[in-house]
Amino acid sequence: MIPDNVWLTSLLGTVTTGVTVEGAASGTTSTLRTALPNPAIELTGCTTSHDGVVRLISRMRLIDSVQRVSLADSVKGDGTGGGSGSSDCRYGHTNFPQFDLVIFFKPLPALPAATQSTATGAVATAAGATSATPTPAASTTPAPTGTPSTGSDAR
Repeated sequence: MIPDNVWLTSLLGTVTTGVTVEGAASGTTSTLRTALPNPAIELTGCTTSHDGVVRLISRMRLIDSVQRVSLADSVKGDGTGGGSGSSDCRYGHTNFPQFDLVIFFKPLPALPAATQSTATGAVATAAGATSATPTPAASTTPAPTGTPSTGSDAR
């Protein structure tokens, strides 16, 4: 799905806004991430051209359940020969843009109240009572009556 001329330096996925991940860098996507409380993936990386960034965005939009792909920035080098820092993936190539983008997914579906369980494992019933173990439903198959047929009653 990712084009051949794209390489990623950071990928961070969260299910909602306000989630902090230990050891994850807070980059330029942090303010963009707060736009929607949906699950999202923040990507940072480089490619060989701005056209490559556009191609990546187009491909990310093809993923199932993607609602929006937002570009925070796409910046080429300043000609000073950068790339020595661990966060710069251009390795001194001033024509390679470094990008930051966020892929927002559709909101997670809410669970119906009757199927949600608590942390203790109790199951909610329709009347609002809870039970530690669910009881099986009564059988709706009628009990056999009379003599079973053997099929030898041919007429």
